[in-house]
Amino acid sequence: MMNVACARKSAPGTPSTGGTGSGVGPVCGDDGPTVVAGKAAAGLGWAALRAKARVARAWVAHCLVLAWVLLSVPGAAAQPVASITTATRAELFSRQGQRQVNLPHVLAPEDFAANGGRVRYRVTVDLAQLPAERLGILVRKLNLSGQVSLNGHWVGACGSGDLERLICHYRSFVVEPAPVLWRQGRNDIDIEVYAIPHLANGLAPLEIGPADELLVERMRWRMFWQVEVVRGLTWLSVLLGVIALCVGLIMRRDPVYLWFGCVALTYALSNINVLVIRREVDMQTFGWIVFSTRLVSIFMLIPSLLMLFDKAPRTARRVCAAYVLLALPVIWWSGNNNLVVMALYAPLLVLAPMAAWQMLRWTWQSRLPRHLASTGMALALLAIGVHDWLRIGGQTHYESVYYVTYAYGMVMVLFGSLLIGLLASSLNQSRSMTLEAHQRLLALEVEKTKFEERERILQDLQDLHDGFGSQLSSARFAAEHRSFTQHQLRDLLAECMADLYLVIDTLGNHDNSLADAFADLRFRTSQRVVQGATAFHWSLQLQAAPALQKAFILQVLRIAQEALNNAMKHAQARNVWVRVHCDTSTGMVELLVQDDGIGLAPATPVGSGLASMQRRANRIGASISTQTSANGTTIHLRANVADGVLQIKSTQPHAPW
Repeated sequence: MMNVACARKSAPGTPSTGGTGSGVGPVCGDDGPTVVAGKAAAGLGWAALRAKARVARAWVAHCLVLAWVLLSVPGAAAQPVASITTATRAELFSRQGQRQVNLPHVLAPEDFAANGGRVRYRVTVDLAQLPAERLGILVRKLNLSGQVSLNGHWVGACGSGDLERLICHYRSFVVEPAPVLWRQGRNDIDIEVYAIPHLANGLAPLEIGPADELLVERMRWRMFWQVEVVRGLTWLSVLLGVIALCVGLIMRRDPVYLWFGCVALTYALSNINVLVIRREVDMQTFGWIVFSTRLVSIFMLIPSLLMLFDKAPRTARRVCAAYVLLALPVIWWSGNNNLVVMALYAPLLVLAPMAAWQMLRWTWQSRLPRHLASTGMALALLAIGVHDWLRIGGQTHYESVYYVTYAYGMVMVLFGSLLIGLLASSLNQSRSMTLEAHQRLLALEVEKTKFEERERILQDLQDLHDGFGSQLSSARFAAEHRSFTQHQLRDLLAECMADLYLVIDTLGNHDNSLADAFADLRFRTSQRVVQGATAFHWSLQLQAAPALQKAFILQVLRIAQEALNNAMKHAQARNVWVRVHCDTSTGMVELLVQDDGIGLAPATPVGSGLASMQRRANRIGASISTQTSANGTTIHLRANVADGVLQIKSTQPHAPW
């Protein structure tokens, strides 16, 4: 058995005095023998009652094991394992002197130096006998940092390094003194605490008991809730905040992502006092970072929630941003004064209920899931914020925590998840719209292809009309007036057949190139003039010509055919020189048709004149020049085909035949 006290030692082998209902008694003074005996009897009675309760629970849970032990070891008395004892009284050594205090205890500003200082608590533990197992000391909470000594020997601290650099007010810790440091009888446990202004400095009750039980049953869960949960929420907020900022920089028309990103990152920064043990800056700067970032994140959260309702005008956002920017230097100049921080939070107690009421109205009207979630988050933070606002002023229990740290972290996770859901929904909607637009575009492409095919067919028909049709029209006109001789009719039919072959060879052959087309023209022309008196001299240098549209090739061939017909029929030429050349350096295709005839007559048949060649040259964007004299005629065509594709200009069709 062990009791916590600061009384004089009892006789060896007897329980210590000074026990209370909790196992911890006040520091003993100069009590008389009667008082000491009464306390001893009370301590013995309470200890016996606790021993019976433990034995009864153990018998119910392990009756068979106890029976086997009693049968196998007759006469052996079971030794109760030392339980965990809570120390609720201590002796305080501060600037105000030495006095007895109850734990938990909050230091007054007069107990330490104005710029921070150390104070010492002493808790006395009386051991009736030396412990048979390792004992530990659990410090549930102290501010700002502290170290533990047992009987004048240092046994541990809340962290490594100077106390003035440590931050442990959110961390419980267990120290395990060496067994040799414990004494039978009185043991003095000294806890030296480093305290600073504007903080609830003090010490929570100590727990003394088996080290393994303290570490597993008490310490592990305290650290999990006080540190690990906050750390997890903080890193989730950082992740969601970075994602939101990246999305906000891309989607600048939707400011809720940028605002939430700033809120999430400032919330994460405000938890630095929970996440770190050792600070690298002075205490005022460190405290200013914690207080200011928490205030900024909370004030910026209200417009962020309202943005989900599309009810946060730009003016309100600017006022909120201006307020938090003004609050930052005010907190610094006040030296992180709690009263100043509470005053800066005061407008929130007015704005938050108003915003929550409006959100309730809008949610009732819309019944949208995201509005329900936003309103629920706002109401939860409003209720928890009132508690923590009182907490800043020291109106709550010393060991209580800032619940807004946990609630705010959950809100960040829920808010971020909500925004990610909205983003995913928008992306799905955008994907559906893109797919629909793609389908519409495909439909338009199909329609465009059909239209182009119709245009091509019309263009082909137009070419037939201009060449073959015009010749047939001339034949019909001559037949009606009976002005055709047999020789002229034969020549006209030969021209019609040549023109028809020209169209079929050019438009019907998909692999036909400009060089192939002129080779076919040369062959057909040579067949027509076998028995004639005109000699043709061909120079074709088209190996470097790019792939060209069939319509372009057809127009060039018709111009060449028109020039050849004029040379044979009207100029009475004996020699015709045809030169087609493609210059790869300039991308120019040149057609030169020259004869040694008498020149062009003033009037030519329909469809075979210079106007027809000029019209065809205009349709392919080429230039054509004609020089005629009594010594012959020269026709020169130049077309730029550097890109390999020419846009053929449409023309109005001629009148029907």
